[in-house]
Amino acid sequence: MSEEVTFSERMARVKGLLRMRAYRAGEYIICLSNVNAYESSLADVLIKSGCDVALVVSEHDGEMRLFGRCSRRIAERVSLAEVFNDLARYFGGEGGGHATAAALSVKARIDATTMLIKALNSIEERLGIKASRIIE
Repeated sequence: MSEEVTFSERMARVKGLLRMRAYRAGEYIICLSNVNAYESSLADVLIKSGCDVALVVSEHDGEMRLFGRCSRRIAERVSLAEVFNDLARYFGGEGGGHATAAALSVKARIDATTMLIKALNSIEERLGIKASRIIE
């Protein structure tokens, strides 16, 4: 049975899906998006939809937040905890988690795309594979 999800959470998920950009790195699919709320919910939906990595950014009162999820398959090669710790140092924020789920908070306004691309670049570096955008 699936849990009942509120209208606002469903709307956030749909907006995040509409804003999503997908990349292919070898046999891995990396999905990036942004929403204003329910970031981890969207990241979970992206993973369930087939993304190997889901990165979702949001802004709240001048604070940028990044949430990440990944499949166990990619976690064997890339730990999101390590990626997010490096991003925390780079952006001057606080981050952490574990191999398959992590979060980052930065008390500064940073362009959402900049944060997502820096995270993508960090994952590419760890995989040793340059990702290419998946376009319809």
